[in-house]
Amino acid sequence: MAISVDRYLAITAPLSYSRRVTRLRVTLALITIWALSLAVSFVPIHLGWNTADYRVQHSDWGMGEEDKEGYYCQFEWNNNYVLVYTFGTFYLPLLLMCGMYLCIFRVAREQVKRIRAATPSFARSASNQAIAREHKATVTLVAVLGAFVICWFPYFTLFTCMGIKENTNPPNTLNSVILWLGYFNSALNPILYPAFNRDFRKAYAELLRCRGPFRRKLQLTRVSIHKRLTFTNGQMVSQQSEKHKNTDNNGTDAKTVTPQERNGIPSEPS
Repeated sequence: MAISVDRYLAITAPLSYSRRVTRLRVTLALITIWALSLAVSFVPIHLGWNTADYRVQHSDWGMGEEDKEGYYCQFEWNNNYVLVYTFGTFYLPLLLMCGMYLCIFRVAREQVKRIRAATPSFARSASNQAIAREHKATVTLVAVLGAFVICWFPYFTLFTCMGIKENTNPPNTLNSVILWLGYFNSALNPILYPAFNRDFRKAYAELLRCRGPFRRKLQLTRVSIHKRLTFTNGQMVSQQSEKHKNTDNNGTDAKTVTPQERNGIPSEPS
């Protein structure tokens, strides 16, 4: 969801993107996302909002009694909890993501049309590159959104049916497969995003190689020092060559060469 908002701002308002999306706001957004996830997952269960009589499940159990006969840990829910949870965590974010991706796709198509209309016939290669970028962006959006829907739609559909319709008990195998299919989406996202986005690949490369800001600064310092040393050595070599040349010229000027010596005839002693 957060990445969808980021892409929406980058495509629809590229000139104000750097002003809106700052490091501080991204940090606050990440903290908010994790806080909401923890609140939605733990608070209703620990307060008993998920049960029919609004009691906290297994609060009367003692330490180690879960292994005794007759004790069975089963997650309970009521209709209100199911509807609020499913629509708040899946269906509403899904609708927002589809709306933002649709706007992104439309804006990208309009940009390509303007580029093609303003591009002369002898410069069609740039227009073709823009079309290729549009196609790649479309594939990226379809892959990310498709993976999200395929992985999570079966789980939330089954969970909604089990909450609304009583006495709905699917097989344990089917329940486990659908549950782990949803979890698989979290493992699939780190693969999909760098596969279609160069910025993610660069960020992963820097993270895996531990190329942080300090190391990049150190590398730039080494390069600048090497350039300065090379330039200084070049001046020294040039000065040495010039000095050697002057020495040769001085030596040549100190000795007078007669025409006979130039013709190979030794000069007579004086």
